[in-house]
Amino acid sequence: MNALDHTEAAFETLIVSAMTADGRWVGGDPKDYDPHLGLYPADAVDFIVATQPKKWAKLVSIAGGGAKARYALLKRLAGQLDKQGSV
Repeated sequence: MNALDHTEAAFETLIVSAMTADGRWVGGDPKDYDPHLGLYPADAVDFIVATQPKKWAKLVSIAGGGAKARYALLKRLAGQLDKQGSV
């Protein structure tokens, strides 16, 4: 990156570099990002499955399957992030 590069792309590169430098945060692949939801769907679902397995199983049961539960979760999450705001 050029020291005189004041573009948004350069700023984004600098932010990602700083956030990933210590190895605790891993940048995502842009092709996996859903701009309509404003998140990485697989990461969101994987996090819920790993941290709240009983609630996830209940949602799968209520929704009528994993695909429907995934859709319901992502739609609700994106709606709440839009409503409440996020960084």
